[in-house]
Amino acid sequence: MAHRGVFETHLSSLRVSRVRTVAHSYFTTAPYLLLQSDLIFSTSRRFASYFAGAYRS
Repeated sequence: MAHRGVFETHLSSLRVSRVRTVAHSYFTTAPYLLLQSDLIFSTSRRFASYFAGAYRS
């Protein structure tokens, strides 16, 4: 991997790694799947803001 993400960089500094085990074909439904889980979903601020506004309605 040429460019490591923020999460991978921080986890590697802690000498911890993560295993990606979830695959979903529709990106926009991912937040709804995560509401009742302890999974971490990293996305853009714009998408997160849109989802937070839509969820409050």
